[in-house]
Amino acid sequence: MCEEDIHVEIARDVDNEWWVGERLIAINSKQTYKKKFFCLMHEVGHYILHQKIEFKMRFPEDCAGAKGHKKTKRFVVDRLREEVLAWEEGLTYAESLGIEIDMDSYNRQRTKALYKYIEWASDR
Repeated sequence: MCEEDIHVEIARDVDNEWWVGERLIAINSKQTYKKKFFCLMHEVGHYILHQKIEFKMRFPEDCAGAKGHKKTKRFVVDRLREEVLAWEEGLTYAESLGIEIDMDSYNRQRTKALYKYIEWASDR
């Protein structure tokens, strides 16, 4: 990952998310240490995806702006794809740093998070 100003805010009443325009990763402090770390990995995964030159081409609906975006099939599929890839990119980055990952816990956290997106996607 390149060295840039990325800020991480850990606070009680925030959602875990990557704020693209603000270069901010927000992590909810009410989670366990392990869950906070896994969420941070995932949000770093989003950062890595957004740095790739082909991101806008591969995820055109996401680049149009997610807030208030019409929930078209294309938008929903792109959002699901990005969420899956962000979990994979974050894991790859952590492993590249030599961080040992409890894969059972990681897989449970990833599944739980991705399932929420599946529920969101099916609520049309």
